[in-house]
Amino acid sequence: MTAEQGAATLHLGAMRGAVGDDEPQISVLREASPEEIDQTKSAISLLSFMVEVNPIGDLRAAADRIVNLVRELVKSNRTDSAFVNLISRRVHMGVDDWLRSLRSLDDHTAHWLSGRFGKDSDELKSFRNAASEAFDDYFAYRFCCKLRNYSQHVGQALQNFTYGGMEVEPGEFEHYLKLEFDSRSLLSQYDGWGSIVKADLESVGGIFDFFPVLNSTMLATERMLARTFIALEVHLREAIRVVKAKAEEVAEFGEPFFMEVPPDLGEQTSRFTVKMSAIKSSLAVTAEDSLRQSRFVLGLPPIGVR
Repeated sequence: MTAEQGAATLHLGAMRGAVGDDEPQISVLREASPEEIDQTKSAISLLSFMVEVNPIGDLRAAADRIVNLVRELVKSNRTDSAFVNLISRRVHMGVDDWLRSLRSLDDHTAHWLSGRFGKDSDELKSFRNAASEAFDDYFAYRFCCKLRNYSQHVGQALQNFTYGGMEVEPGEFEHYLKLEFDSRSLLSQYDGWGSIVKADLESVGGIFDFFPVLNSTMLATERMLARTFIALEVHLREAIRVVKAKAEEVAEFGEPFFMEVPPDLGEQTSRFTVKMSAIKSSLAVTAEDSLRQSRFVLGLPPIGVR
């Protein structure tokens, strides 16, 4: 189809079938106002950051990689030094990556909220308060907030990587791996712990295990995220409403899109090229699930329950 001369207009449309399909069915339904498009894009931006782009996903993935590396070594029952040294290097790098992801979670979320709602906004203050409470309530979180600086400026975060085996039956060995910190070594090599974490490390007085620190820090960050979701709940529910409304309007025809179409295009067609901007309705579903989970994590009643 050849478009006649004229300015293209923005429409709400839908597509059935994946973009890579041979013959996706595209429907152009109605013209969309600039205000409607701006409102929808703003809703998608909020939902996308909170459930898709937010660095908590990178932090979770980094934690999973460490756990999987440890399982790989222990289940392998291999004791050759080349393999053990390879896993050791990858674990040390994995811990450093996890600490960098923790910094990114704090910095990136604060930066995004400031840009979206303003540097003096209640939304940003709520996130900073959640981070401050995590620092006060969780030794592991405040330790890791300082440990990431140690890792960046001094050296590897872990002090001990111990791999060994125990004979559980004659000729049968069960292997184990210990990842540990040494508070005495940490204190002697770095003076940037701050008074609170310095006192924590002095009270530990020696070796302590990495995995309780990992698990407790992840718990603290999940609660921080839950607090942030609840602080943004009004905004999120409005964004969910906007995106769901578009999805429901075009449900008969497929997934919603905004389209820039030529002036002579009929209301429904296929096999043509237009500029399209997806309205990801799945974001609304995921955001609703995340809000429910956040209420559960924080011990809040579900919406509509008192």
